Amino acid sequence: MEIRNERSFHDILQDIFKKLEQIVRDELRLARTELAAEAARAARAGKLLAVGAVAAFFGAWFVLLCCVYALAVVLPMWAASLVIGGGLAIIGGLVLMAGVAKLRRINAAPPQTTESIRENVQWTKEQLHQRLAK
Repeated sequence: MEIRNERSFHDILQDIFKKLEQIVRDELRLARTELAAEAARAARAGKLLAVGAVAAFFGAWFVLLCCVYALAVVLPMWAASLVIGGGLAIIGGLVLMAGVAKLRRINAAPPQTTESIRENVQWTKEQLHQRLAK
């Protein structure tokens, strides 16, 4: 009597699907981790945008105040307002541009997860081809 040590096709497929399930869970965990890191980067960029917006708001406010108070003695009223308002607008614009630049560097697709999924799909195909060839 000969004893076969080989598993049935059903057992092999069941094993493959269990492993695929574990791989998918691991990939989702990795994706969550990567997305959390990207969200933290987005929060930092958002803070820069908020600071830039506040600076721009106060720039506009001071432009109005300059119409009344600033440099009215030395320069004409319009020139004094233009100097102060223009300077604050430039500062606000620079801060806003820095925030936008940080937002553009945020990677929406998690690179490690994407590469890992490609590798897992390739491995699964190879395993199925090997098992079916036997």
